[in-house]
This record gives sequence, structure tokens and C-alpha cells, in this order.
Amino acid sequence: MNEINFNSKSKEYSSLSNFYGGVECEYMKDRFLDKEVKDLLDKFEVCDKEEFIWYMKRLQPNKKDWSDRQLEYWIRNGQPIRGVLCQLVGTSVRDTATGKRRLKIIKELVGLKKLNIKGNTTDEEKKELMLNLLRRKYLIDEYRDELLSTGDAILHEKPLRGRTNNWNYKDGNGGDWLGELLMIVRCELMSGYVL
Repeated sequence: MNEINFNSKSKEYSSLSNFYGGVECEYMKDRFLDKEVKDLLDKFEVCDKEEFIWYMKRLQPNKKDWSDRQLEYWIRNGQPIRGVLCQLVGTSVRDTATGKRRLKIIKELVGLKKLNIKGNTTDEEKKELMLNLLRRKYLIDEYRDELLSTGDAILHEKPLRGRTNNWNYKDGNGGDWLGELLMIVRCELMSGYVL
């Protein structure tokens, strides 16, 4: 059976990534209860390239020297891959040194002394939220057309670098959640399912 491996930077099928179509923004909004943080995530979705780069630098304070190549890494066809900013904010809730530093930056960006973060969600809740967001994304013609163009291929989001996680898949490793959810949405679209 035909397989398609993709991510937000791949030459083909990159827009299958949840970094496009506002999916990552909405997914990460669910982690925060403060309107100010949700507004910041909305701002990311419309920021221009200059603002995007400013936020990338601000949210990654450990990187001191940015090469031109690094600054352009998340730019595709002249447009920022905005979902990465949302991911940087959303993953700040993890109990890590980087997460704690980033939470402090987010508080400064939104002008709050404390952030109200939603409690832990189950894997099933995460997948259900993502499925609903993907269904919304694929109501948009350009995204729907690309998903349908994959035919009956098995879809796998491959990691950009590093190890696999629940959402992606490579060489038999990873949870492959995004690929599985995309195939569900594709099947629904092919059968005429309407939200």
C-alpha cells in the first residue's frame, strides 16, 4: 500500500501538518484558561514575517546567535509556519526548565503575573480535540483538496528531527496519531460526511 510521509517542511503535502490552517493555534488554546494567552495565540496566526521572527527569538531565549538560515527555517514560500509559535507556547506547560523559562516569558508578553493552565487531559481527549479541529480545517477547499489528493495512501507525520512521539511516526516508532486522524477525516470527506 502507498504511504505518504510528511511534515510542515516537506516538499509535498506539508499543509497536512497541524501547523497549517490554524489547527495548532486552536489546539494549544485549550491548554490555557486566560483570554490574554488565547489572544496571543490568535495574534500569531496573523503576524507578518518580521513579527514572527521576533516572537521566535523571544520564545527561545537560550538561542543567542541566530544565523540567516535559522531565521528562515520556519519560513516557507515567504510565509511563516505560524503553528510553531503556538507549539512553543503550548509546550511551555511541561514541567521542564525550558517550560518554566518560557512560561515566564509568556506572562511578560501577555501582562499577567500568573497563568491559569488547564489540568491534564487524557490521550483520548487530546485525540478527540485534534480530530474536531482537523474536521474544521478540511472544510477549507485548499486543505480539503490536498488531503483528498492523497487517495488511499497511509499517512504518517514524520518528525522534523529527533525522536518520535505520540503524534508522529518513523521506522515503526511513534504513536502516529496525526496520520490516523487525517485518514479518518479523509474517509469522512470521501463518504460525504458533514459536520
